[in-house]
Amino acid sequence: ESVALSVTRRIFTVAFTVELVLRIVAHGRDFFCKVNFWNWLDTVIVVAGLAEATFDVIHAAAGEANVPSMVSLRALRILRITRMLKIIRVLRIFRFVLALRTLVQSTIHTLKSLFWALVLLGLIVYVFALVFTEATGDMIRDLRVVGDQQSASLRYFGSVTTTMLSLFMSIAGGVSWEDVLEPLRQVSEIWVVLFIMYVSFTYFAVLNVMTAVFCESAIDSAQSDHSTKCQAILADKEM
Repeated sequence: ESVALSVTRRIFTVAFTVELVLRIVAHGRDFFCKVNFWNWLDTVIVVAGLAEATFDVIHAAAGEANVPSMVSLRALRILRITRMLKIIRVLRIFRFVLALRTLVQSTIHTLKSLFWALVLLGLIVYVFALVFTEATGDMIRDLRVVGDQQSASLRYFGSVTTTMLSLFMSIAGGVSWEDVLEPLRQVSEIWVVLFIMYVSFTYFAVLNVMTAVFCESAIDSAQSDHSTKCQAILADKEM
């Protein structure tokens, strides 16, 4: 570990310790008596950080001649795992940054809509994939295409799952839908028209409806947020 990173960790450990002590002095016994997840989490983080610093000091003072036992090393590794808990402290910042809090909460609120939107999109892609796979499959089995055309047909329409992936990438920007369209042109112009209808329907209708649903869910989440309402009321009073 670099010296700069070690010094930075020690500075944050001292800062967290000072903050915890000041909060305990300010709140007294209520700091531990009241059921508060953040208070206990901060206490565990500070205690683990102090214990880790103590182990590092003892290990550095002992030198290479007195290496700690395997039990001590395992205990030290377990304490170092607790560093990940410090990341959870970042979540507390969300309460004080309104814009960031709104973005995170709105994103979480749209996950339910995202699930059902993906289900709907998957069903649409599956239905069209069955049709296109059957159409190109007959052409491949009859050996009506050879060389590069056969390779393209197998690449984009070799199976139902492959066709579903090709159709999804066609509307998601993963592949140019003109390349996917070329094997269908070798079969019949009817399939070309059907593919264009698929792209138009999913791109201009389904995806736009999904975007509207996500926007509505995000707006509802922001409007129903209690903290946002309180800050809006305070802002109106100040005006």
